[in-house]
Amino acid sequence: MEGLWTRALSASLKSLSITRHPWILRRPIAIECRLAVDPHSPHDQTNQVSLTCDLNTGFLCFHSQQTGDCFDYEIRLLCPSVCDSQTTPQPIQQTSEARLLHLTTVTTTVSTTVTEVTIRRCECYKYTAVCSQSNWDDAKTSCEGDGGWLATMDTQELWEQLQTSIDDANMDKKSCHGNGFWIGFHDPDRSLDGSTHDETAFEWIYPMCESFVTWAAGQPNDNKKHDDSGQNCVQLWTKKDFAYDDEYCTSEKGYICQKKLTLCNCAGS
Repeated sequence: MEGLWTRALSASLKSLSITRHPWILRRPIAIECRLAVDPHSPHDQTNQVSLTCDLNTGFLCFHSQQTGDCFDYEIRLLCPSVCDSQTTPQPIQQTSEARLLHLTTVTTTVSTTVTEVTIRRCECYKYTAVCSQSNWDDAKTSCEGDGGWLATMDTQELWEQLQTSIDDANMDKKSCHGNGFWIGFHDPDRSLDGSTHDETAFEWIYPMCESFVTWAAGQPNDNKKHDDSGQNCVQLWTKKDFAYDDEYCTSEKGYICQKKLTLCNCAGS
């Protein structure tokens, strides 16, 4: 069954709040109930009776029906992922302020033992390139303060459109961006253990269904000349046609924010 399991959650909670990633649909398609301690046996393989574990009810165990109290149980939910579905990008729109709308329409079919439901969802994102002299952490804080995050490059088309938009807005000067724009690609491990990372160490702040990565020649090189923790943050390097470059997180750059729009008018939706 395709999807993404939530972390295990205590079945004894009075209320339950699950943070939804942007690629998770609302209704789970499976539930798993098990003992909260090793060996984490499934609920129906314990010696307790009259246990209920289903999507409509959740998990139920009554002390009055057991010899002693109910054991400690935990549950997890399987949520369908749209990442396995066909994605059809719509044209990216551009404004004079170098702001872009990246439209994605996703159709997915969720199969259960009861029915088959087709869900069509459209998401829109605004990308804003900012002239600035900000380190990576300050850029991240600024984007998050506006309700967004440092941008994720999920397609080559988006990456090319951003480059064109920035050039057209005359934001290509070093004084605007310090030869680069921060994006949300980074190595979260900034330890001083002397180890050198490679490109597999990097991850997005906001993972999407796809990921587009294009390193400049010889990068990432994790130069430690000016910082023993190395170069752990990634810029779009304007001197190298916006190819990716690992850079010291304390360097001052421009940055690109991404924000999900509440109102989204997708063609054909």
